[in-house]
Amino acid sequence: MKNIYENICKNKILYLINAVALFGTYMITMNFQITSDVLYSEMIGEIAKAPSLSEHLASGRYTNYLISWFYRFLNLFGINKMHHQWVLQFMGILVYAIAACVLYRMFEKALKLDKYSVILNVLILICFINPFIAETYVYVAFDWAVGILLAVLSAKHIVDRKYVRGWIVAFLAVSTYQCNIIMTLLFCVTIAFIENHLKFLELIKRVLISGIMTLSAAVVNILIPKICLVLHITDEIVKQTGVKDEWSLRLQWISDIIRLCIIKAYGMLPNYFIPIIVVVVFFVVSFVLLIKNGWKKMWSILMWGLVAAGCMMVPFAPCFVSTTIGFPQRTLTPVFMGFSMILICGYAFLKDTKYLSKVFVVGTVWVAGIMLYSTQTGLQDCYIANAIDFYEAQEIEEAIDDYETQSGNEITDIVVHRMGSIHYAYKEQHYENVYTLYAHRLYYDAWADVNLLNYMFGKNYHRINMDEQYTDNTEYYQSLIQQYWEGKSWSHLDTEEQLVFDGNTMYWALY
Repeated sequence: MKNIYENICKNKILYLINAVALFGTYMITMNFQITSDVLYSEMIGEIAKAPSLSEHLASGRYTNYLISWFYRFLNLFGINKMHHQWVLQFMGILVYAIAACVLYRMFEKALKLDKYSVILNVLILICFINPFIAETYVYVAFDWAVGILLAVLSAKHIVDRKYVRGWIVAFLAVSTYQCNIIMTLLFCVTIAFIENHLKFLELIKRVLISGIMTLSAAVVNILIPKICLVLHITDEIVKQTGVKDEWSLRLQWISDIIRLCIIKAYGMLPNYFIPIIVVVVFFVVSFVLLIKNGWKKMWSILMWGLVAAGCMMVPFAPCFVSTTIGFPQRTLTPVFMGFSMILICGYAFLKDTKYLSKVFVVGTVWVAGIMLYSTQTGLQDCYIANAIDFYEAQEIEEAIDDYETQSGNEITDIVVHRMGSIHYAYKEQHYENVYTLYAHRLYYDAWADVNLLNYMFGKNYHRINMDEQYTDNTEYYQSLIQQYWEGKSWSHLDTEEQLVFDGNTMYWALY
């Protein structure tokens, strides 16, 4: 108990700094906002159900099964992913702040710092303040934060050579979300490099141990759903592994994802921002090493280059084993973890170089500022998208009320036609990358359009897909499309043109 008390006293200021920084960044999310997935879960009653062990076994998310029971407990008080989300988001911030503190102490020890370093803490906070991890707040943060904390704790145990404990926690981390195991590996390898870049054999040994620990935890996580399927414990495997398409096509897809992520950052950072910073840091560090130590440091420079390249490429490892290709930002948060690790390595080499250390401070502030701006902008887009979604739902419901008042009919069915050029985001938003943004329109997803009306106004409209082929009404639907909507396009809601009423049915063209 004495050690626990001493640790709390030692870290309380650091923890407060990190918690305030995270709260200041993400407080904009602490208002009512929903995603299409959570909306659908609410409307089918899934949120109120007890967690399903078989579903979590099938998806490889065993730790999430335990977290789901915690959510179940909170749901007794009306707190869930649909209501009072700010509680879960705030809890996520508190957990993320713990993870940041643990990471800071790990690197403080590796760098042999004798006093608090603002620069190191800022570089670590890049892991937790970036436009990709912001998506975890859209999905209320807490379970993601627990998973990332487990990834950090696993790395700490492995670095401290407590391998059994490290493997167990690594398994728990990957069983929350699969990408977490990448984070553990990045943290372990970076610290191994900082501590042993002058001891080649020890460095290789530490990297191999870290790789074996994390890879074995991931393999066991993948095998359990397959074993459960064979034993008929589950009926399917939700998160499939294995390449079913041609490797040439797979490699092309992976290269597209890497380009979209690293070069463009899904449109959420200036183009080439990440590679330019990495290249500048790499060459500055290499130059300093050569000037101070001559060519005898060339081996360290080569190893530094391999570590930097690994930090950028390892986050894409799941692309080679996942059956499906589709990686939203939350699954690629290790990219910014790797980016942070590269900058920390640069700091390790430059921290004792007076002139360059000051330049590094300026560069760190600049990078952190851009990261904060892009993160805040992404969160603002979430707010904007939801606000317009709710406004348009209100306009549609008012049009329905007017029709019902004038005609005496009651709308029971809504037949939806999704325009071929349906908008993914609103023009009022800052970012627009189709299939990549967490701030897209709720109406873009078919399972959310009518459900949003049902949720907001307590209705029970029956949704019918107007675009379904080979039904008894297909010919009639096609005639309506030709009569009212063919050749038209819109950039905003127009209830006069997009809504057609007939009896107890509303026909809706989604722009």
